[in-house]
Amino acid sequence: MLLGMVTSILIARTLGAKDYGLYSLLMMWVVLSQSLVTAGIPPGVVRFVAQARARGASEIGAAVVRYLGRVQLAKLGLALAIVAIALPLYVGLGPNSVTLVSIVLVLAAIAFRTQYRFNLAVSEGGNDFRSIAIVAWVGSASNLLLVGVASIAHLPGPGTTVFLSAYALSALVFMLVSAWASRCYRLKGAAVEIPASLSAEISRHLRIVTPSAMIGQLVGSQIEIFFLGIWAVPEDVGYFRIGLNLAVGVVALLPGTIAAVAMPYISRSVVEGKAAAAETYLKLTRYIVLLAVPVVAIATVLSQAVVITLYGPAFSGAAMALPVMTLAIALTEINTPAQCYLLSASKQHMILVFTIATLALKLTAGVLLIRHFHLAGALASILLITLIIVIGKSWLVWRDLGAGFPFGTTVRAVIFSCVAAAPAVLLIDRVAAVAVITLGGAAFAAIYGAAVLFGRCLSAADLRSARGMAENLPGIFGRSVRALLNWARTTHV
Repeated sequence: MLLGMVTSILIARTLGAKDYGLYSLLMMWVVLSQSLVTAGIPPGVVRFVAQARARGASEIGAAVVRYLGRVQLAKLGLALAIVAIALPLYVGLGPNSVTLVSIVLVLAAIAFRTQYRFNLAVSEGGNDFRSIAIVAWVGSASNLLLVGVASIAHLPGPGTTVFLSAYALSALVFMLVSAWASRCYRLKGAAVEIPASLSAEISRHLRIVTPSAMIGQLVGSQIEIFFLGIWAVPEDVGYFRIGLNLAVGVVALLPGTIAAVAMPYISRSVVEGKAAAAETYLKLTRYIVLLAVPVVAIATVLSQAVVITLYGPAFSGAAMALPVMTLAIALTEINTPAQCYLLSASKQHMILVFTIATLALKLTAGVLLIRHFHLAGALASILLITLIIVIGKSWLVWRDLGAGFPFGTTVRAVIFSCVAAAPAVLLIDRVAAVAVITLGGAAFAAIYGAAVLFGRCLSAADLRSARGMAENLPGIFGRSVRALLNWARTTHV
């Protein structure tokens, strides 16, 4: 995610606010198409592969991978045909234009990214998080290298086309490396047939979960950019995308590390019974809350300094978007254990009804708010819908499991975050933006970390569980987290 953020910064600084807005519009088509094509399929891969491995039937898991792969390829072909026709028509509605080369590059990027997402789900179902991390670093590094070359070499042609070419090539790298990393889960059991009972469960998943997931992807997608491209200036699109990129990056570094491994843990706990599922759900939600709340707090305090330092004064309008987008993304991550439980426990009908209602509200709010208030309306819309989703799915889990939301942990995390943010607030307008970020950020991390470890936010059992989950984290970051948790366990009283 760090390399992805650097890449985004480099592209924005090279293109400027207006052209970056057009580039963001085209990226919206890639992201939205990828989300709709893969909707329901990667979660199904993770769920069925994880459950097959838990039962010692990895060969059946491999057969499921091959079957769901064919289903996704069929969806991909249909999506590419629709985008090829719809994209030129959409661009004509707003004040923008796009070339034929750009459309071809968008189609290529959609194809490569969808297959990459499928490959990633295969590795995730096998609990191979080290391979996932390797794929992310290799792909992100190649993307950054290609974007750097495009920026420095001043290649001929429109700037958006040049950077779209770099994106499509990096998507190809992501696809190839992820295919290599997940190969071992495809080779097992080539002649094994899927049992009838499991085949019926997969069919039910595709029939109910996939449409629900497609609607859910629309609910959680960048559909606001779609409306901004019609009614707002390109600069507003760029500001929205910058806020989104920064929010996704910072949230993924902390709460995202727990949310990324939630599905396998929840799936296994569902097999063990409701008591185990409730315990796992509460534990994972509590961990994510403790990591998400401080991210939202520090993003709110440092938004202006971060945007100006990274993107320059020309993008200062994005400072309004960063804290709102960070809160929305953080709430989505907090809701991940609830979403994983509802999928693993086959509560697809509940999800479907809920997401249809949410999508209708999202489209209505998007049209009304963005048409009249542009960027501010887009931010209000995405935050409103996210809150409705979190509250609704938490209630569904409570009704089924009897496991409520960890409000006590949330309140403590908010209090600790407010106290920890005080030094950064005092530094604003007194020192340079870079100093506000470094000194204020360091003070925040130290104060909040100490408050969590010694403020009874985590029990000894929580620390042991977190230490076990940290085994999946790679590199220096993983070693640092494990060392910190080991120290916390020895000093916990």
